[in-house]
Amino acid sequence: MEWREHDGLRWLEAELPGALASFTTRQGGLSTGSYESLNLGVLTDDDTETVLRNRRLLDAALGIDPGSVLIGRQVHGAELLVHDRPQDPAPWLAPTPDPPEVDAHVTSIPGLAPLVFVADCLPIALSGPEGVAMLHGGWRGLAAGIAGRGVEATAATAAAIGPGIGPCCFEVGEEVLAAFAPLGPGVADGR
Repeated sequence: MEWREHDGLRWLEAELPGALASFTTRQGGLSTGSYESLNLGVLTDDDTETVLRNRRLLDAALGIDPGSVLIGRQVHGAELLVHDRPQDPAPWLAPTPDPPEVDAHVTSIPGLAPLVFVADCLPIALSGPEGVAMLHGGWRGLAAGIAGRGVEATAATAAAIGPGIGPCCFEVGEEVLAAFAPLGPGVADGR
């Protein structure tokens, strides 16, 4: 993974077979206050027009067609949405009242750009002969098998995991430990 920068925006980029995965930071956007810098989420108290301007800055920095970005409302589940065309209407360009409730996007169509929103959770990019996927790796989705479902959908041969919260800053409760205990010793030890 390499750091990239364009017009003040900064992100991590991972080259996968047949794909580039980008993991943004909050650096370089236009939002102010508690959403300062590159806030991309319209489901916040940030000014919607400012968020849409941030999205346009990101599109330009990454060199992607804004109509090709695939998004949904993440619900901390394990559902994948397979896309064979751009979303219409495109919720990335103009917020819609009912974006699809989904935590992973999969496509085999070149030029489409799956995107998930994360704060503490892990963004997981997959690529394989059947396509690419971007997963929202929250603990509920991971426990429910979202990663395996994404690997299966793409026949993934490569993955990149972006930044997320770590053990230095976050403790989990008994509910999380119990969800991962079946994976064996060492996976759900401690907090």
